[in-house]
Amino acid sequence: MLLTAVLAALGCTPREAKEVAVYRDLLDAGLDRGTLADPHSAIDVTGSMALANVGSEALAIEGETYLQSIIDRRRAAATFLPTISLAPSYTWTDDPGSTNRDSKGINTPLELGVAVNPVRDVAVLRSSGATIEERRALLLDFQDTLLLDVARTHYNVILAERAVVVLENSLRVQEERVNEAKVRLDAGLIGPLDVSLSEAQAAQTSAGLIQARTRVHTGRSVLSFLTAAPMADRSLNDLLSVPSQAQDLDALLAEAESRRQDLEAAARRVDAAGLDVQSAYGQYFPSVSLNLQYFLQRGTDPTNLHWATLVQASLPLFSAGIIEADVRTALSRLRQAKLDYSRVRRAVRRDIEVAMENLRASFERTERFRVQVRSAGDALEQAEGLYRAGLSTNLERLIAQDRLLAAQLELVNAELDSKVFYLDLRRTTGTLHELVGLERPALARHDAKAR
Repeated sequence: MLLTAVLAALGCTPREAKEVAVYRDLLDAGLDRGTLADPHSAIDVTGSMALANVGSEALAIEGETYLQSIIDRRRAAATFLPTISLAPSYTWTDDPGSTNRDSKGINTPLELGVAVNPVRDVAVLRSSGATIEERRALLLDFQDTLLLDVARTHYNVILAERAVVVLENSLRVQEERVNEAKVRLDAGLIGPLDVSLSEAQAAQTSAGLIQARTRVHTGRSVLSFLTAAPMADRSLNDLLSVPSQAQDLDALLAEAESRRQDLEAAARRVDAAGLDVQSAYGQYFPSVSLNLQYFLQRGTDPTNLHWATLVQASLPLFSAGIIEADVRTALSRLRQAKLDYSRVRRAVRRDIEVAMENLRASFERTERFRVQVRSAGDALEQAEGLYRAGLSTNLERLIAQDRLLAAQLELVNAELDSKVFYLDLRRTTGTLHELVGLERPALARHDAKAR
């Protein structure tokens, strides 16, 4: 506790805030925090994503990993800087050949030392720089993944809430029909079977309503966890507009080449692995060390020695295969990085093609279900008329009602699926963050990265 208080008094808290700002400035660039001010207002999907971007601990943890890579580069750069130490000592020796057999006194040397292998250490420094870029890209890729997870959860809650509305409306109608059937049974106009069928259908709809309400509560709990904000009672709305025109595959692939952060991370991983190979080969080159001592005080013989220096060069002649093993391992990791880059690049095309097909199919399904809802509604009206005229059975009427309910729920699913698939397409091209207002510089294309 005392150490904590001392560190706080020395200003560690401002230092921590400055270090946290290294990744927060990256993650929050362009974000309008004013839209998050009112926790009780209705919120759309971009608002939910913005909340998660600000409050997610998982995203902050990835940010700390990025910060640690920056610190590691500073550590690598420190190899080229000297170390300075003050090492006072008290010496007491017995020297038989000296006129003063007891030689004792205080020595206060100021020591300066540096040891470098230029080839190896420069490669390590450059590799740590590539690792920073890789970690930066991985951080932004994790941000995109988080935003998409939040968006999906947001729409899952809306889907469940709309299903609740549809089921509640249907259940009210069905309960009225059950009461009507009981009246007609008492009047001797129908048999007990018709009442049982109506009650069974109402019970089935009621069970579906319970399940939909459970999905609402579960979804809101997950949304609260992802956004790190209370979302149990907050109104969710759907203001996202989805462009209906088809998008060109080649244009989307070109955009992904300059936007996808996982592709950038894979390219930087290749760079870092190549520099690690240079570092491993650098162990075959000589290392040079310099050690300088300057005595601020010298109390032992020879007392007139004010400074001493040592320059040493070391060239490995036999390392028992250790350096060779390091080189082979580094080359293997370089091959792994190139294979991973190739896999990620092919995955980009796969992701875009799948997202485009899902979006196209969702548009078509939405139109078909709209037609189905209209037709099922007409069929139910006809079944109702025929039933009241005594020209059809109650079972036929219930079947028509089931079909209308199923079509309504499918239409709700299809309409919201198109929103989710559109967001997924934005994620596959690396432009999802733009919907939240976040800003990122465009990346260089990676046509020749897997060299």
